[in-house]
This record gives sequence, C-alpha cells and structure tokens, in this order.
Amino acid sequence: MIRAAGWRLLGVGLLLLVINLPLGHAWWVERRLDREGVDVVATVTQAREVPPTGRLFIEYALPGDFLADGEPRLWVAEVDERTFEVARDSEMVRVTVLPGDRTVHRVVGRVVQRFGLWITVAADVMLVGVLVLWWFARRRLAWQQVRIVAVCDVQPSSGEPSFVEGQDGFWLAQGTVLDRDEERVVLDVGETRRVVVELGPFVNQVPIDRPARALGRRPQ
Repeated sequence: MIRAAGWRLLGVGLLLLVINLPLGHAWWVERRLDREGVDVVATVTQAREVPPTGRLFIEYALPGDFLADGEPRLWVAEVDERTFEVARDSEMVRVTVLPGDRTVHRVVGRVVQRFGLWITVAADVMLVGVLVLWWFARRRLAWQQVRIVAVCDVQPSSGEPSFVEGQDGFWLAQGTVLDRDEERVVLDVGETRRVVVELGPFVNQVPIDRPARALGRRPQ
C-alpha cells in the first residue's frame, strides 16, 4: 500500500510532468527537425512590422500544402530583421519541414520567444520550493514523533487530541489519522506532535482524516 506521503510525492511528480510536457514536446520536435528535416522554399504572402514593439512577422505558404477548399494553408512566423527583409523583397523564405508531416516545420531565421520557457522555469522553481518547505516541515514534525506498540486494535475516538501515560506503562494516543497502512498508523495528537502506532497483530479500521484512539506501550 502506498502511504499518504508517497501519494503526495507522486502528485508532485505528475504536476511537474504536466508543467514541463509542452517544453519537452517542443524540444523533441526540434530534435526531429534537426535529424530528419528537409529544407523547402515557401512563398511569402505578407510581411509586416507590428508597432510599437517593432516585431517582424511574415505570412507564408508551404509548397503543396492546401486546405480542403484548395486554398493554400497560410502560416505565420516571427523572424529576425535580415530574414524579414529578404522574405519581403524576394517573396520567398526557407523552411525546414518534417517529411510526411508539413505541420511540423520551422522557418530558417525565426525568432523564438522565451516567455513560455521562463513561465515553465518559474513554475518549476515555485513547485520545488513548496516541496522543499513541505520536506522541512515533515522533518520538523519528525523530530517530535513518538512511537508506541499497540496492545489492541485502533478504535474511532470522540475525545480531544492528546497523548497521556496511563497505569502500568500504557500510553493512550487520541488524534486525527494522518497516515496509515497495514503495519502502522500515524496520529496527530496536537501541539505539533505525532504518534506512530506500530500495529503488530492488531488492525486499524479508522480512515485518514478521522479521529482515532490507540493504546500501546513505548518500545523497549
């Protein structure tokens, strides 16, 4: 059984994967174009400068690339100044195309905007920062963990969170179930303390986030 902490780490890993998937896909496409791409000459249908930023764009059509109605499919790319001037004057631009899939291509001389990259990096840093803070919080709580060995089954509880010593060396722990598996139960007993109950031959039927009561002895 995967513990709660394991599920949290798995969730963080999946979130990192989702955040970085577009960047990874873009990198994979670039590598395919580097290895398998073929250069073709596309027809430039329009070249324009966008004020006030001064960014330069061209509109172009790939050879043999048509829509269902027979009209050429038009693409738009931001390019550097030299590519823009040549494309505007010659009405042609060189494009690297992936054989068999003309939707995968890049204009030679294009300008790559890094905005998406920086957003991805910022999201990764924030997520890793949250993960580090969570790890330190767990370590802080781990310093205040106490272990007991159960002497009976863990039962539901209606009492206040507490951890008190009873007669004959028994300890009574009452609190919310933070984590559980077949071997142990972790209870939040208040005051930033946790009690790890080693079940041994006994069982726990109280689900996570529900109050429970455990009676046990301190391990020798």
